[in-house]
Amino acid sequence: MDTELIVGDFMKREIGGIIVADESENILYSDERSGLSDHALKRFLQRAPRLSGRERKTWELTDSDLDKYFRILSVAEEFEGKLYICHFVNDVSELANLSKNISEYSKKISDFSDFQSKILKVISKPYDSFLPALAELCRSSEAVIRMEHKSENKMIATIYDGETRREVHSLGDGDTFAFSMKRFDRVDGYRCFICESTADRRYAVLLKDTEGFSEEYFKDISVYNVIRLYVENGMLREKIIYESLHDKLTGLYNASTYSQMAEDDFGRPGTIAVYIAGVSDLEYMNDHYGNEAGDAIIKKAAESLRPELGDNILGFRIGGDKFVIVAKDIPEEDARKLVQVWKDRLALLNSTDGRFRCTISCGMAYGTGDYDTDRLLEQADVGMYREKRRLKEELIRKAAVR
Repeated sequence: MDTELIVGDFMKREIGGIIVADESENILYSDERSGLSDHALKRFLQRAPRLSGRERKTWELTDSDLDKYFRILSVAEEFEGKLYICHFVNDVSELANLSKNISEYSKKISDFSDFQSKILKVISKPYDSFLPALAELCRSSEAVIRMEHKSENKMIATIYDGETRREVHSLGDGDTFAFSMKRFDRVDGYRCFICESTADRRYAVLLKDTEGFSEEYFKDISVYNVIRLYVENGMLREKIIYESLHDKLTGLYNASTYSQMAEDDFGRPGTIAVYIAGVSDLEYMNDHYGNEAGDAIIKKAAESLRPELGDNILGFRIGGDKFVIVAKDIPEEDARKLVQVWKDRLALLNSTDGRFRCTISCGMAYGTGDYDTDRLLEQADVGMYREKRRLKEELIRKAAVR
């Protein structure tokens, strides 16, 4: 058999499609293996390189009708004084798709690695610090986490929409909608990324359904696991820190926190009012009615103090029946009114829950300018014991009259 026929037959069957054109771009030969649609064939003639001599060029062509990708080797050949262009057409769609998939996979790995790096940078920050990284990864204009504190009946919502802001308020009926959602649910233009519960909290992460939103990362289980682990570790860390600073029974600052702040003169404000309050008859209540009764009157005393506490009024339980309150940078007249406010509230609490009546004695001292904090605390302590004696003597007189 003629060798040229063998080679020609092999090229037709295995090498790919062959298109031969003259120098005027008229197609002289085209076999079925070229695989081009009619529309792509027209584009082929428009895009084919202009060659001369024995030039050659490799180029690509996309056939959108067939969703295929071709690589073409064009070679100029002269025969009997005429120029012919031979085009070897190879369908490399599978290779192109594989390359595209590899590229997309590499980008996904890069994006996820970048996301993890951003999370690691804020790993020791509050539980809601992940929001910017998640919003960026999912290409959302707004990310929200809603946190319900079951025991405190309050909601904390953190919103990131280019800046981060935190809102705290009492829990209302309209605030619980997020906690009835399931992952991937949609409501009011938001998508639920996660909705979970712990022993004392419920939380939900929502993402705004923005144009260009990334479904892929939104539904990625690895991203979900990173966020869940971050939030719940952050909540646990905050709980541990909170419990190390606060008294378990009352929720006020504990004695250790008091000692640390006292060493720093409570930040050395321009004016300071210090109060020392003692609960009467705690030992008697414990001995005669049990520790439950003693705990009840301690909690009632703390509840009467709590509403005024905040950034500039700090409350501490420093012993079994003893409280310290420090009010910073408030006028003396307002500082003195606080004692009556607390007593009135305690009277109201006693009237609504009379099982274990609570009585407190309170001493106060006010300082301004070059004050001595320790000296003010001593004065408040003396004032508290003085009022305790006065209240006891008053009870004895009333008993004697009866």
